[in-house]
Amino acid sequence: MEILLLGNYCHDTLVRPNGNLEVLGGSSSYISKALEAARIDYELIAKVGEDFLYHSEIVKKPLISSKKRTTHFLDTITQGNRTSVLGAVGEEIFPDDLPAGKFKIGLACGVMNEIRTETLLKLRAQVDFLICDVQGLIRRVDENRNMVHVHLKDTPFFELLPLIDVLKANLFESTFIDFNTLGKTSLVITEGPAGSRLIEKGVTTRIQAPATQEVDATGAGDSYIAGFAIGYLKGMSMIDAIRHGNRYGSLAVQTVGIPDFSLLDIP
Repeated sequence: MEILLLGNYCHDTLVRPNGNLEVLGGSSSYISKALEAARIDYELIAKVGEDFLYHSEIVKKPLISSKKRTTHFLDTITQGNRTSVLGAVGEEIFPDDLPAGKFKIGLACGVMNEIRTETLLKLRAQVDFLICDVQGLIRRVDENRNMVHVHLKDTPFFELLPLIDVLKANLFESTFIDFNTLGKTSLVITEGPAGSRLIEKGVTTRIQAPATQEVDATGAGDSYIAGFAIGYLKGMSMIDAIRHGNRYGSLAVQTVGIPDFSLLDIP
């Protein structure tokens, strides 16, 4: 098969002055919609609780946990800054949850520590090319249930860095990564309207994003990963795959919720 995607679905509450908005969230929700629009053959492993609200909106059904609720974020966005409070943290994804078989690309896109180190190791063994979103590796929750971040080197995932082909981070998350420790791992940093930055074997390349009007940045990074993975799967170079990811991220910021990826011309 082509892609194996790991990452839990979420309940997202967008806290706004004119009233809260409840939407389906989680990296997998955006990425899976993009993969479906591109007609990619993929498998998804995501976990939710029995309280999950969005079964009718998804094609790939999640594993349902009887022990924990669906991961829930309350996101407040003011002047471009986002504060996230954890309402609930879902169940972890274990190695035995993964399907059998080999895949061309693995996408490890956790949202809140649901991908365990041993699960990432098994994913690596099943795929030819591994893309990992750093957010699921460095996020933590403090005593007030605010989402905070720790340095990658202070997590158990740091030792697995040589096994990751591409590590994706946004500009803020990149401050928790020591670029000198990347080794052969390529780091892709998304920088909003400024586009992306590729750091590969110590060389930095900047790739511009299409000009667009931002409405809501939620899911832009997830959409970017989907576009990058689709481009790379279809034989694009790293730089061209990043440009493809920029197009997907730009589409995502133009709307609230999951965009219609069929609007993109997919090669």
